[in-house]
Amino acid sequence: MLNKVGKYFDDLIPTNILVTDYSGVSMLAKGLVGSSSRTTIFVVVSSKARHNALLGQDWINGVGVVLSIGH
Repeated sequence: MLNKVGKYFDDLIPTNILVTDYSGVSMLAKGLVGSSSRTTIFVVVSSKARHNALLGQDWINGVGVVLSIGH
């Protein structure tokens, strides 16, 4: 999937960031691709959702690097 954004595994920047998926499984990130600054708006709602944050992911879907964002 990295090649879809013009990167390869050897391009990853080492990191010790721990990521937890939607099922509660934690794993170390394989590395960082890079960084960018974006203005982000967080919206607070009353909900009984099982997740702590629901984030808009239009840009991720547009790049085509996430197989499914319908969580």
